[in-house]
Amino acid sequence: MTSTKPQFGYFLLADISGFSSYLTTVELEHAGEILQKLLEGVARKIEPPFSVQDFDMDSVFASAPEVGIFISKKCTSLSKTLILSSKAT
Repeated sequence: MTSTKPQFGYFLLADISGFSSYLTTVELEHAGEILQKLLEGVARKIEPPFSVQDFDMDSVFASAPEVGIFISKKCTSLSKTLILSSKAT
């Protein structure tokens, strides 16, 4: 039986900024391979408690349970805002 209790957590969306405009400057036959290598590199850098959930076009989606997150006081206020605003409700 699955629990109906709400679960909270965080999501991370790592997007390859400017990819669409980049496509206009390269041969399309190479673009897919280049994007795949970039996204694989990004995915390898995602560490627990986050885990990669999916790849979507030019981004990597990862999630983490609420209990697994520690926000360091060394984070910039922008980073804290981004982390806190991504809390799933």
